[in-house]
Amino acid sequence: MDLFQHHLGIQIYLVYGMLATQWSCAGFRTQ
Repeated sequence: MDLFQHHLGIQIYLVYGMLATQWSCAGFRTQ
């Protein structure tokens, strides 16, 4: 169970990282 939670945490971290990168790119494009 602990391993599953750790894997889920990594997936969430990667998803948030991709979203942050996309938002940063979009913000730079508008400026």
